[in-house]
Amino acid sequence: MAEAGIDLSTPIQYLKGIGPKRGAALQSIGIHIASDLLYYYPRRYIDRRTITSISELKKDDLVTIVGEVVSMGVERGRKRRFNLIVEDGSGYISCVWFNGIKYVQNKFKEDQSIAIYGKVGIFGNQFTIVHPEFDLLGKGQNPLKTGAIIPIYPSTEELKKVNLDSNGMMKILKNYVFPLSKQLHDHLPKEVIAKENLMELSEALRQIHFSDDEKLLEQAIFRIKYDELFFYQLLLAIRKQSAKTGRVGIQFTRTGQLFKALFESLPFELTNSQKSVLKEIRKDMAKREPMQRLLQGDVGSGKTVVALLAASIPIGSGYQSAIMAPTEILSEQHYKNAVKLFKNMGINIVQIIGGQSKSERKKLLAKVSSGEANLIIGTHALIYKEVVFDKLGFITIDEQHRFGVEQRAEIMKKGVNPDILIMSATPIPRSLGLSIYGDLDISVLTDMPIGARNVRSEWRRSESRNKIYEFIKNKLNDGGQTFIIYPLVEESEKMDLLAAKEGYKLLSEDLFKDHKLALLHGRLRSDEKESIMNDFSAGKIDLLIATTVIEVGIDVPNANVMLVENAERFGLSQLHQMRGRIGRSGEKSYFIMISDAKGEAAAKRLKVICETDSGFKIADEDLKQRGYGDFFGKQQHGVPNFKLADIINDIDIIKKARLSAFELIKNDPHLRSPANRLLRDKFMTDYSERLKFIETG
Repeated sequence: MAEAGIDLSTPIQYLKGIGPKRGAALQSIGIHIASDLLYYYPRRYIDRRTITSISELKKDDLVTIVGEVVSMGVERGRKRRFNLIVEDGSGYISCVWFNGIKYVQNKFKEDQSIAIYGKVGIFGNQFTIVHPEFDLLGKGQNPLKTGAIIPIYPSTEELKKVNLDSNGMMKILKNYVFPLSKQLHDHLPKEVIAKENLMELSEALRQIHFSDDEKLLEQAIFRIKYDELFFYQLLLAIRKQSAKTGRVGIQFTRTGQLFKALFESLPFELTNSQKSVLKEIRKDMAKREPMQRLLQGDVGSGKTVVALLAASIPIGSGYQSAIMAPTEILSEQHYKNAVKLFKNMGINIVQIIGGQSKSERKKLLAKVSSGEANLIIGTHALIYKEVVFDKLGFITIDEQHRFGVEQRAEIMKKGVNPDILIMSATPIPRSLGLSIYGDLDISVLTDMPIGARNVRSEWRRSESRNKIYEFIKNKLNDGGQTFIIYPLVEESEKMDLLAAKEGYKLLSEDLFKDHKLALLHGRLRSDEKESIMNDFSAGKIDLLIATTVIEVGIDVPNANVMLVENAERFGLSQLHQMRGRIGRSGEKSYFIMISDAKGEAAAKRLKVICETDSGFKIADEDLKQRGYGDFFGKQQHGVPNFKLADIINDIDIIKKARLSAFELIKNDPHLRSPANRLLRDKFMTDYSERLKFIETG
């Protein structure tokens, strides 16, 4: 039992059984006071439901086995290995390590209880798992014998040095979970607990750590997940409420003559969903509060023309509009599209990006600050202090997930509560949309323009490369253009760039020596990139060899073939984005991926690309495979790192938490009700940093 005088706020090092050394190790993982122990959850559980007997194993099964160590030792053969034999009463299995032998050989003792996890193989008529994960169990911890549910806690080398592996943590927690949990007050309002039939928080924390009932453990996990998601949805509800009621925007009650002229001059008819989305945007812009809307759609669905039509409304009323893009390439594309669409309409369009000369920048800034510039397009350079708008009324933020929260906040400060339209280049799966953009109104372009792309996708092995080159040559001779894409990632950037350069040298000097080739990569100067892109768009270049700088932003209607080398190294959404660069004229086009990948995950990705061209289906699959942290790359996606909740698989809990959180904020916008006092205290503690950017979204 824990000693008297210990409460939730006691510094961790003063708890009996911990002390300074263990305290320092625990502080390194974020456990600073006694209450933090309660929220250090197991990373998994071992119980009778999850264990497979060795006698029931089948090749290629992913299993959990609990047994005892029979023998072990380093063996020599063609390759040195460490072999551990485990038996569970029904049979024997061999666990083999070829790497990290020094580390594992001192981990085990004979007769020790152990849990192992991995994929079953067969070698020499014996079941084998190569490089299994494992957990060492304490005495009496075999669930098959005791029926117990064993919690397995995460650990670090620092914790293990002070005997705080999973077993060590369990001993500490046994002393403190029960007495500390009794001191907790439930922060959720009673109405929410009753409505969702939730377990009380103190009981949930006891069950999370030491449960002997599977159903109670499930309820406890549900409660903790609900809490994590509820508090984040509460933040989104407060953001949305603040945007709607806390600020007075500009009411654009009429679309105006410029909008009408632009609409009527379009050389194509808008799709039904484009018209529907425009109505939603126009309705928002006519309201008293500023618009906060997310526009998403598949590659080629026509987001840009919708954004430019929306931008024309403020311009026609004497305000300025801005478009902020994440890269110079994409900014340049927006600029070209805008110049083309607003041709002969008397609209002054400027572009502000890095690398412009001082004299040129000075002239452009003067136009912006004087109001002479009506539409300002640029990269994050738009948020620099030197950029002062005269009368900014509307902002489009393209690919907003590639901007940090601070950058989005800065651009919004450039005007007095301007309308905001956010465009996403990647379709957002529903679960992610509710989590990342849950504070925004969402519009979706569901159909494609007439004469939309007709692209055939194929996966080929490297032995087909010469046949593919012949196919490309024929397409070039017929007047088409081709991309050949090489992967480029930071970890192996030098090698990747070398591969692209060597590919360019080989193809330009031999196979395609009668055609015009160019090499485009991220290390080129901005003006060099722009020159190559312009020449390719103008048809002066037949074949463009590029790294993934072409993922977005290049519009070459005549390009009808794209070949992707080492396609297994790209994510699903990346491949889909690249595919969107071809077939833009409606002519049949070919997206060919070369990969000798043997792994299941890579093969699955490539098959998905071949089988579907729906960006939304691809985004769902990409999210499942990579998780939300990697879905948007290394940029800020804004979602907390939940300890238990999973925004991919817990969509039902997200919906429940969202409904309750938004209803609560609707009735008590500032959480001032006495019934919500504990909720407010907990929220302010956990989300104080995020409240700084409450209007940013």
